[in-house]
Amino acid sequence: MPPRKPTKNRDINYLSKDFDSIKLDLINYLKKYFPNSIQDFNDASGGMAIVDLMAYISDVLNFQMDRSVNESFVTRAVERKNIIALADMYGYKTKTVVPATAYMTLSATFQNTISADTMFTLRKGSRITSSVEPANFEIIDDADFSNVDNRSFISNDGVYTTYALSGVRAVAGRTKTFKYQVGSQPRPFLSITLPDRSISEITSVIASDGTEFYEVDNLATDVVMIGDSNVSDNSDNAENILKIKKVPNRFVMEREPDGTLSLRFGSGDSTVEDSELIPNPDDFVLPPKLRGSVSGFAPEAVDSTNFLSTKSLGNRPSPNSIITVQYRVGGGVDTNVGADVLTNFVEKRVSFNNSTATDTYPNETKVIQDSIRIKNTMAAFGGEEAETNASIRQNAINSINSQNRCITLSDYKIRSMSMPSEFGKPFRVIAKKDPYKNSGIALYLISRSSEGKLQQTSGLLKNNLETYLKPFRGVTDSIRIADGNILNFGVNFSIFPSAGFNQQQSLVKAIYVINNFFDIRKMDFGISISLSDLLRNIQNLEEVAAVPYMKIVNLTGTVDGREYSSYSENIDNITKNNIMYFKPNVIPELKYMNFDIQGSIA
Repeated sequence: MPPRKPTKNRDINYLSKDFDSIKLDLINYLKKYFPNSIQDFNDASGGMAIVDLMAYISDVLNFQMDRSVNESFVTRAVERKNIIALADMYGYKTKTVVPATAYMTLSATFQNTISADTMFTLRKGSRITSSVEPANFEIIDDADFSNVDNRSFISNDGVYTTYALSGVRAVAGRTKTFKYQVGSQPRPFLSITLPDRSISEITSVIASDGTEFYEVDNLATDVVMIGDSNVSDNSDNAENILKIKKVPNRFVMEREPDGTLSLRFGSGDSTVEDSELIPNPDDFVLPPKLRGSVSGFAPEAVDSTNFLSTKSLGNRPSPNSIITVQYRVGGGVDTNVGADVLTNFVEKRVSFNNSTATDTYPNETKVIQDSIRIKNTMAAFGGEEAETNASIRQNAINSINSQNRCITLSDYKIRSMSMPSEFGKPFRVIAKKDPYKNSGIALYLISRSSEGKLQQTSGLLKNNLETYLKPFRGVTDSIRIADGNILNFGVNFSIFPSAGFNQQQSLVKAIYVINNFFDIRKMDFGISISLSDLLRNIQNLEEVAAVPYMKIVNLTGTVDGREYSSYSENIDNITKNNIMYFKPNVIPELKYMNFDIQGSIA
């Protein structure tokens, strides 16, 4: 056999990745290796059409390869579905809209002679709406008027007595029910997609055979923490006793990029023992006389797929059962309504403690039901929008090393933002070393009102956060939760409009650029803001020739009826080289765009 003719080495450039550079490389390649065969490099020739197509295909392939690589890393991914999937892989559960929480005061008037027999309970699920803002809330705890712990006396005119019951908890949104029919064939890892978006909480999942499913972080987790009422004489000021409960029936929540939510169940069959699926390890030990013997026997092969049918990842729903899912929909920053606005009942669920009261006292019970009044004595708190892509990326990265415990300052920040939505959510959090304690952690919080304006965080949300962080903190760490400072400011500027453009339109566009530059969603504690970038953005407008004057001014107190934060700062002192540097516990806010941006034509 004659020797193989050696292949001639080709000079190939592997660095070109875009259309133009690939096309140039192809032309140079043809000129170098096919100088006699191909000489027409006119763009109108058929040969150049083929070169263009090859460059086009190569450019598309390069783009797809780069995109595939980028979408594999949470720091580079662009598509929201990939960001959510990668964050979930890192163990970080993304947050959707968070509903606000409000504490209500309930009042009712009773006739003195029969008040004991007509005490009633306002059942959870009763719905309230705002009298001035489009917000709906739902009571999530039964309000029992026979419970004297929170009941207070208001007035007695000799005939009627009015009582008030405080501390009735309500959350924004509405509870809905979804039923799913399980098929006749067992389905491991069954997934159920709920029909609504903006689901803030799953309240219960119960099958028609009586099986209750519990939410867990992952299907490998087989226990949950529950609280049983403490009925012992020695209560030790503890309302509930914390217990660990094994939950063979469980599910995980999977959030989709379009806002929908899916429930995924386990794969185990509750009617089959695991020992029937996985052989006993003792069966694989050969007797001594057969070890190494040609006449020995081979153990039965193990089907690895059987491991997925065990109960280690939870049980699947029974065939032909009906799964009833109750969930709550609604939330967002616009549910942080002000005080004394939740006053109208949409649905009133009243149950008298004496079941015969409505028959015995029909007129009196009707008067009582008509007299029921409700009101939120303080502003609702904790409502927040869904996480942005940038927030998911950062929180997912920081959650990798935290391992469900708080060691670093970043751990405390991420854990604070991960508090379950039913307890509220601050808008921004920053963790710093507590200057007053050697091993202390200081958390500074800021929340938002229903109008999207920054405001101090309510005491209730702070208490919830402090309770939530206790299991995750270090043994020697102490946590101090404080309010961050809001620095309200205004922008005074002037422009030279470009020739041929309307002056007022040029000014309006410049104001729009400033408002977008200081969008509150871009602000954070301790941020640095480059005024040079702001000037550049304005001057990039074709309607603007120059910006001869710009000054940032601090706004405090009450100005023309508008309320600003009382925190003040000398803007000149915190500005160096045209960059504003804010303190770690200070967040800037351009509060009123229509008033705080003052522009003029130079």
